Amino acid sequence: MLKAIVRAAHERGRKVSAHLSNATGARLALDAAVDEWAHMPCEALPEDMIARAADAGVRIVGTLDTQSHCPGILANTREFVARGGTLLYGTDMAHTELPWGINARELELMMHASHGKLSAEAVLSAATGKAGEHLGMAPLGQLVPGAPADLVAVRGNPLHALKRLEYPELVISGGRFVEDRLRGSAKGEEMHPSTSNVH
Repeated sequence: MLKAIVRAAHERGRKVSAHLSNATGARLALDAAVDEWAHMPCEALPEDMIARAADAGVRIVGTLDTQSHCPGILANTREFVARGGTLLYGTDMAHTELPWGINARELELMMHASHGKLSAEAVLSAATGKAGEHLGMAPLGQLVPGAPADLVAVRGNPLHALKRLEYPELVISGGRFVEDRLRGSAKGEEMHPSTSNVH
């Protein structure tokens, strides 16, 4: 049944994402050619299974912080990234019990779990431009003309301390200033070309 669902989706140009947590689910997803795993599996997977996922081009949305109490999460992530697998950024922000700053924490965990294979720049890209590409919505997440990107600015260099992202000085979303501690503007103020320069 799963193979038929994936085949039908692929025939319509759709990607298939699966929630799975153990070796049984991973095997079913691999056998059916599922494109994306919605979480890094909780249970430690055999190395050959992780290698098979990386070789097949499976992409895994980490949600490492949400899954941090799982016994296999770090080992699975390290092995997957070491074998060249693509780890995507993701959190479960829809859950009300998740604390403020979980997004920056997720980025930090991606770097930590990869044992140096993913730089701060790489994990930021996973949450922005690469996410847009994966969704088929490029140039979403890129700062290029015509891109439907929101903008977040922090003081200092977030590549040296991702935690800075928890305390943005400027947030522009949908063409409106949501937060602006740099100019002291009111929330909800509309952005105009003459006031949109960021230095």
